[in-house]
Amino acid sequence: VAAAVPAAASDAGGVALCSAFRRAMFRLDGERLRSRSGRKDHLATLEEAAHMVAGLMPCDGPAIVEELCSAVERALNSFDPACTRSVKAAEAFFDSAFRSIDLIGEPLFERMEHAFRSAQNIHELMTSSMRAHLTHSMLDFQESFWMESFDFPSLEESSLVDTERFWSDSAWEMGRLTSEAKE
Repeated sequence: VAAAVPAAASDAGGVALCSAFRRAMFRLDGERLRSRSGRKDHLATLEEAAHMVAGLMPCDGPAIVEELCSAVERALNSFDPACTRSVKAAEAFFDSAFRSIDLIGEPLFERMEHAFRSAQNIHELMTSSMRAHLTHSMLDFQESFWMESFDFPSLEESSLVDTERFWSDSAWEMGRLTSEAKE
């Protein structure tokens, strides 16, 4: 019986040592995540969160999970969906988080997914709106350029075009003389 007590004590020390190693290896103290999140470095926040979530265990408790998910949610709300690296980092996080969904929980996972989809939807809306605005602006510019440069009447007017207004007889004569001189 006396020999079993030291073995049990050494097993407890080994478990604590293993847990400390895991916590250090996956940086579960959250210091690095907080520093990345504080600098608003979305890419680094997502990469650090993916690394951390891979090392989560039930014994780590809900506080670290909530802190991790809040940092990820903030990063996903403001990341750039047009940046390939950011999208890959987000997808890598979601791959790791999905493997640990029993620790994270579906509500938190869905909250982060919602932030990701919202950022993508806002980006798509802004892009399509900017394209439509650019197209409309270009059409307005072209119409304005041609109307001002040649003083064409508005296409909306129903009157016929008065050739005297555009091209006087003297302009026709100058054009004819110029072409005859070239021949």
